[in-house]
Amino acid sequence: MAELGKYNFLKINRFTDFGAYVDGEELGEILVPMKYVPEDYEEGDEIDVFVHLDSEERFVATTEDVFAEVGESAYMEIVAVSDHGAFADWGLVKNLFIPYREQKTELQEGRSYIVHVYIDELSNRITGSTKIEDYIGHDSSSFREKEKVKALVYRRTPSGYLCIIENKCLGMLYENEVYKDIRIGDRISPFIKKIRDDRKIDLTLQEEGYGSVRDFSDDLLDYLEEHKTVALHDKSDPKDIYRTFGVSKKVFKKAVGKLYKDKMIILGDGEISIVEPAE
Repeated sequence: MAELGKYNFLKINRFTDFGAYVDGEELGEILVPMKYVPEDYEEGDEIDVFVHLDSEERFVATTEDVFAEVGESAYMEIVAVSDHGAFADWGLVKNLFIPYREQKTELQEGRSYIVHVYIDELSNRITGSTKIEDYIGHDSSSFREKEKVKALVYRRTPSGYLCIIENKCLGMLYENEVYKDIRIGDRISPFIKKIRDDRKIDLTLQEEGYGSVRDFSDDLLDYLEEHKTVALHDKSDPKDIYRTFGVSKKVFKKAVGKLYKDKMIILGDGEISIVEPAE
């Protein structure tokens, strides 16, 4: 069955002067306006379309890219505010309505917020909410430690950054482990560092374990073989390390320790040098 607020592969039943009608199954035939129908499509072809409601509350479909489907969240700009709520740009001509009751704080035109998309049970309309934690679950059972995941940076806290993990639950990326610029609305690919006894999740930007250290130690050695020295050390700013090598300070220090133990580098005053082979 075709789902409202989702992308669906639907069969084209027929064409008219103003668009193509697709088989929406229990929803009936759904119009895809001609400007959204790609060239070379014929009757009987399946087309990937997003099903929503037009201004007259009729089912309609589009091939446009929306920022978030029903059940997902995205960073959206508020383009208008009315007596009933706010309207966010979510990629379609018809903006997403966010009623006042679904606003965590009063939304302001021109500013952007993380918005969750859901279907209002009373009106059956696609609606937005900034009360994210009312809609994101707390079940971390589908994840495992060291797994790489997709996440949306949701909120800044005194401890770091709260992230929405694959639209299923929340995880924390701690401030002292952030070594690159992070902003609300960024989509990142962190690793699950730890799943706590209370099922809360800690995230990290850098894969951990011996394998990651071993791999970077090889990269660091290659760099030093070419450049002979690098102006970084154990007191360097994590962001300087990330800008140079794309790894966290923790991984950098472990790799330096391994190479130093193997007597392949020299730790100088504010720099690291490669051990030159004896002649």
